[in-house]
Amino acid sequence: MKIDLVIWTKDGEKTLVPCLKSIERAIGDDQVNQKIAVDGDSKDNTKTILKQFGWTVYDAEKVGIQFQARQAISLVETPFFASFEQDIILNPQWFRLVLRHFSEEENIAVVQGVRVSLSKTLRIIEAAGLNRKIRYSSIDNNLYRTDIIKSLDLPLKYPLGFDRALQDLILDKGFKWIVDEQLVSLHNKQSFMQDAKKICNDITRCEYMRDNVSFFRVLKLFCFSWVRGFQMGLKSKYPLVIFAYPYYRWQSVKAYFRNTAKEN
Repeated sequence: MKIDLVIWTKDGEKTLVPCLKSIERAIGDDQVNQKIAVDGDSKDNTKTILKQFGWTVYDAEKVGIQFQARQAISLVETPFFASFEQDIILNPQWFRLVLRHFSEEENIAVVQGVRVSLSKTLRIIEAAGLNRKIRYSSIDNNLYRTDIIKSLDLPLKYPLGFDRALQDLILDKGFKWIVDEQLVSLHNKQSFMQDAKKICNDITRCEYMRDNVSFFRVLKLFCFSWVRGFQMGLKSKYPLVIFAYPYYRWQSVKAYFRNTAKEN
């Protein structure tokens, strides 16, 4: 069986080469129909790198994850397709392991693995979330049933939070979104502090979170993060995470304060 591959990019040259190499390791050329990249006006060598790896590059009709994803999906021809983001390092067994789930039920729309960061601190925090069975969604290592996805009116309101809004829509329509927590890929994030800063900036701009997550919940998570951080530190024998996790949760609180200040 051949599938189409889609990726949406913007200024991704720092992480794109290991990403594309990992995709080639996981999915053989004989299993690929098209490699579709929709680029959001990159100013670096992103387009050149994509072409060197055999991807057909389209300029985004409108920049933004949700718009680039819609454009890429419109070009898909095969019954199944896979989506990736520019900082994923795919598990070599990814395609074989996600594909097997689709034989279980007809109403499965999406199957994905999980990813953990290269940063040790982030990896411990992410692993703790997986162990607690917190709801999980991303669109960086997913296999989709094309007819189901193309039948949906994609949620274009949210550039940040598009993955969660898409998951909401698929589940509301009665389809299944399977997360294989045993299938672990790597997320090319190496700096805890840089990621914490990015989280704050992203949440400040994230309409999905403002629409769906109350400030009380965000504050509650921060208050309990000291207990969670202590538990993570003890279990991992990595004391830094005791302080890092509350700092991470504080970014969400700070983002809400920023939004309140803007509204006033």
